[in-house]
Amino acid sequence: MRKLTLIQTCDACPEQYDAYIGDRKVGYLRMRHGHFSVECPDAGGELVFEAKDLAGDGSFSDKERPEMLDKASSAILKWVENKERKTLANIGRVVTWDNAERVKICETVEVIANIGEIILTPEERRELVMKATRAFIEKFGDDVIDPDAALDPFLWEKIFVEQGL
Repeated sequence: MRKLTLIQTCDACPEQYDAYIGDRKVGYLRMRHGHFSVECPDAGGELVFEAKDLAGDGSFSDKERPEMLDKASSAILKWVENKERKTLANIGRVVTWDNAERVKICETVEVIANIGEIILTPEERRELVMKATRAFIEKFGDDVIDPDAALDPFLWEKIFVEQGL
């Protein structure tokens, strides 16, 4: 299981934390006016947990803090797992090459380029892109794409234009 690290960025009004897996920020936690919210991967992102009517105003009570931070951590880790699952599903769809080839490969590269940087290690990200690249090469030949350049989404767009996709 991954280790989630919470770093307190403000101790009151609001009490807030940033959540990290390694050096990747994956969550923002904020407690203000009795309302606790957790957004991923940062402030303004997807709301993954909230609690209302808490005793604390600008910060947690000593009793609330461990329970709320534990629930927040669980919600963040679940969000990360779901994002990884979606990334793998997108890769799977690309590898099967159904009728929407261009859209699916673009979505996959976008997912890997955007979400992948947040939740995957560089090695995991590269492996997923290489799976998509191998599928593309099987369909169009190895003279179309340089596997070493496969992490560049702009390269994919150029290839789609060249291939008429």
